[in-house]
Amino acid sequence: MNVYILLANLIVFIHVLYIAAVLLGLILVPIGGWRGWAWVRHFWLRLLHFGMIAIVLLETACGVRCPLTDWEDALRLKGGVERTVLGKDPVTGYDIVRVDPAQDDFVGRCLNGILFPEDMPKWFYPTLYFAVGTLIFAALFLVRPNRPTWPRCLRRRAPSPPNAESESPV
Repeated sequence: MNVYILLANLIVFIHVLYIAAVLLGLILVPIGGWRGWAWVRHFWLRLLHFGMIAIVLLETACGVRCPLTDWEDALRLKGGVERTVLGKDPVTGYDIVRVDPAQDDFVGRCLNGILFPEDMPKWFYPTLYFAVGTLIFAALFLVRPNRPTWPRCLRRRAPSPPNAESESPV
């Protein structure tokens, strides 16, 4: 198998994991708040979770295509998979491309089928991103995270009192 196709499959797998982490957090935070799970109130985890969807929302608002998708496309092209340009996306201006399923491998077809189901209207994904982002933002207030604590290595230490034995009289 071509190394470029393997790398493209790895990237699309990471893309699927990213989406799964955002959606799992969206589901588990309210459930955990209701059930009293302490980990759903962890400040840094919640900040990371909100940051993940904030990146997607910023890309969507600016009309920027996901860099993971661009990277995967470039690797598949280097791997010899041909893509057909179907037209231009009116929102972003990027080419709408379709991989020839006969040329793509099984893993690529399956994972891309999860990420980009066929025949979805153009408004679907931006609407979904903003709905998920709104719910995650609301969850920050409904299931409040705890106050942040710094890792021990970053905490300030109080100065130690002077040692009376070490001071010599002059």
